[in-house]
Amino acid sequence: MQQTRERELVLDIEGMTCASCVTKIEKALGELDSVESAAVNLATRTATVRTTSTQEESLIRAVQSVGYGARTHADERSADAEEHEYLRRLVTAIAFAVPVVALSFALPHEPWAMRLAWALATPVQFYAGWPFLRGAARAARHRTTTMDHPRVDGVARGV
Repeated sequence: MQQTRERELVLDIEGMTCASCVTKIEKALGELDSVESAAVNLATRTATVRTTSTQEESLIRAVQSVGYGARTHADERSADAEEHEYLRRLVTAIAFAVPVVALSFALPHEPWAMRLAWALATPVQFYAGWPFLRGAARAARHRTTTMDHPRVDGVARGV
């Protein structure tokens, strides 16, 4: 009889935004027979899994089944690179949003100004807001919600 050996595996997790996300991922990983324990860290966006399986794909599929991205941990992944990506999105949003606000206040009744404001607002919505839109689409595909979503029962959050 062959004895199974336990090992520790670290996964990079994409799309986590809150403690609820952490709980969903830990639960999904914990339901696998080969998983002894799973600890998800929101700050580092990683999951540390103690498993007897040699199949990393089953762990990744479990995470994906609840609406998040996962891949084997890569040491070269840098928090600085992610920070620069968000900073680039922020600068783009500011560069396009300031003229939108100016046009909306200065020329609110000019049709051309409103069309220009709409055109300038499009990159803000779809480029700067892409991480949130992607997260919302991923969660909707799995019929779940995250803290990025408004309540759908008519009750607003935080009111």
